[in-house]
Amino acid sequence: EGASILIHGTEGTDSTLQVTSLAQIILEPRSRTIRGFEALIEREWLQAGHPFQQRCAQSAYCNSKQKWESPVFLLFLDSVWQILRQFPCSFEFNENLLIMLFEHAYASQFGTFLGNNESERCKLKLQQKTMSLWSWVNQPSELSKFTNPLFEANNLVIWPSVAPQSLQLW
Repeated sequence: EGASILIHGTEGTDSTLQVTSLAQIILEPRSRTIRGFEALIEREWLQAGHPFQQRCAQSAYCNSKQKWESPVFLLFLDSVWQILRQFPCSFEFNENLLIMLFEHAYASQFGTFLGNNESERCKLKLQQKTMSLWSWVNQPSELSKFTNPLFEANNLVIWPSVAPQSLQLW
């Protein structure tokens, strides 16, 4: 309908981002394309200031749980996977893109998910010092790994089932 909405969470960096991002995937067909999904993550997660460094602090080399660590982004990716599984032809990307995003949120040679917000990324000059994950993903040799061969553009709203039998462990 073209109406604007306001969603407010406690800090606006965790569950708020999950809700707004999933709503866009359900309602906005462009968000189900590779470029649209990249733009959604850039806008709703990176520019909005999701603290990736705090939330994704755990690595293979760390044996203690950090206070702010939480798999918020992984929960979002799992939710997208659940919807993708229910509507396999409505997404231009496949599960490989989701797995790759998860891996690079935790350990990456790219600067995209480093730091807790855009201000930190600017102070660290990550744009000058590292390559963007999106630049790598969009190279033709890489893009084919993430493209869904079943994709047919679907301009309709996709309403996923949340019934227990509709959900699978990812």
